Amino acid sequence: MHDVLSEFKQVNVLVIGDVMLDKYFYADVSRISPEAPVPVARFERETMMLGGAANVAFNLSRLGAKVTLIGKVGDDAHALQLKELFQENFIRFLPVHVQGNTTTKTRIISRGNHLLRLDFEGNGSLTTGLESEAIALIKQAQDAADLLIVSDYRKGMITNALFSYVQKINKFSSIDTKPGVFHNFSGFNVLKPNFSEALGFAQSVGSSAIFTNTDEDMASVGTLLREKLKTDVLITRGDKGATYVGDRIIHHPTSASQVFDVTGAGDTCLAIFSLLRYLGEDISDALSVMSVAAKISVSHLGNYAPTAEDILSELARPSRKK
Repeated sequence: MHDVLSEFKQVNVLVIGDVMLDKYFYADVSRISPEAPVPVARFERETMMLGGAANVAFNLSRLGAKVTLIGKVGDDAHALQLKELFQENFIRFLPVHVQGNTTTKTRIISRGNHLLRLDFEGNGSLTTGLESEAIALIKQAQDAADLLIVSDYRKGMITNALFSYVQKINKFSSIDTKPGVFHNFSGFNVLKPNFSEALGFAQSVGSSAIFTNTDEDMASVGTLLREKLKTDVLITRGDKGATYVGDRIIHHPTSASQVFDVTGAGDTCLAIFSLLRYLGEDISDALSVMSVAAKISVSHLGNYAPTAEDILSELARPSRKK
């Protein structure tokens, strides 16, 4: 496994999607406001992390890959903060500039508890002119890319025209998107929904069945989606592990861990599974390493992106050896 993880440094990845800034305000809450029955949070410190497609890019960069990211940002201070984070983390960013807000999620944390989230949302889908600009940026970057990843949080970057263009690029590609928008994923190697999104996709293709988070039901859902959506399917299932449906069906249990924060774990799974499969790693082995990476991610607060060294260290632990 050391050899394949070391190969990450040779891979050029193009990520396209909805970039976000994740901000955390850490505060002490010890009293109720005299103005209203609400807690008073006394500010202590602030941290900023990459979110959405930017977190996928961050995970790839931390694993050693060379990353180009295309996404939209607003004309605000949050956009400047994002660009600084991209530079710090060796991510080449090709922005589409829009008027208004950069998508930003601000969380208030006190003594390990998540009290509130304040969202700054962008202005929806790209205009026709900006859509053309985005496709031009993809054309500029696609030839140098070995691997293509689409991370669609439905914040307006992935339009129908952009999706159709990317779908036709002849590269190993994976996509994480929401159900009910796109209905044919031919051209992509794998679609990665989580459990609830998989159920949404099943409904979008006409299923009225009630599915639970069991291996049997997820095999049925994955088989249905692969037939209807025209691509292999990787369903991440939280504490139930993951199910891959391609030429064969593979279930993989989760790696037990203490969970501090599941934020960004899906991005970690998308990044490392895509890298491993591009490099030709067996699906079962890729799922196993993905599970370890997700375990490391959720054991930290916020969007923690594991390194190849983190993963190798976890794989070498005596408790994991057979």
